[in-house]
Amino acid sequence: MSIKVILELNLKPEVADAVVGGFGQMLVDTRAFEGCEEISVVRDQDDTNRVLVLEQWATRENYEAYLAWRTERGDMDGIADISTQPYKVTYYDYVKG
Repeated sequence: MSIKVILELNLKPEVADAVVGGFGQMLVDTRAFEGCEEISVVRDQDDTNRVLVLEQWATRENYEAYLAWRTERGDMDGIADISTQPYKVTYYDYVKG
């Protein structure tokens, strides 16, 4: 069964708009990565520096492979450089209802 992954970012105010504007190009690679089923980005209305990346992956292993690939490329270090605090990744299972 698929999993939901939420990546939480708290961006520096001076780069927040540019980062949000750049997601479109970055997500092309994400959507093409094995196991990525869905991805979208939402921005907090009250704190526009806070961004959530909402993702659905076939398996946690698929996401972890993707995260390792982004880390090897230096993308995650780049995120750390433009953030006010460390990014947070949370994994969720779907609940039947």
